[in-house]
Parts: sequence; structure tokens; C-alpha cells
Amino acid sequence: MNLLSVLVLIFVKSVIIELCVTAPCTKIYDPVCAQNRNTSERRTFGNYCMLKNAQCKQKWIEICFGECEDCIK
Repeated sequence: MNLLSVLVLIFVKSVIIELCVTAPCTKIYDPVCAQNRNTSERRTFGNYCMLKNAQCKQKWIEICFGECEDCIK
């Protein structure tokens, strides 16, 4: 290994790569309540797949399965 290969290897190991691929979701309604990590906003997603797709764009944290109004705070 030459010096350039070692430096590239170190750089690649230090970079965190987060791959996020959105998937088509079914229309089955199975609500999931989530909270935005940055704004503390709560939102009910139609199903778990929709929540996972939203997590690709923003930092949503799952709170409970069901409507947000039904979740214990």
C-alpha cells in the first residue's frame, strides 16, 4: 500500500455514509406517531413505511403505534 491508498482508506473509514432509499408504500392505514427530533413537532404517519420514507428527509423518532392523540406524552 502506498501513502495515498492509506490516506484514502482512513478517509473512507472516517466518513459516515447514510443511505436512504424511499420505497413505495401500501395504502393500508396503520398509523404511527412520530416526533421531529429538531422541532419537537408530532405527526401521525399513515403507516410505518411512510414514517421510514419521511426519516430520509428529516429526523423523525417513532413514539408509538397509533394516532398521536392516543399516545401517552
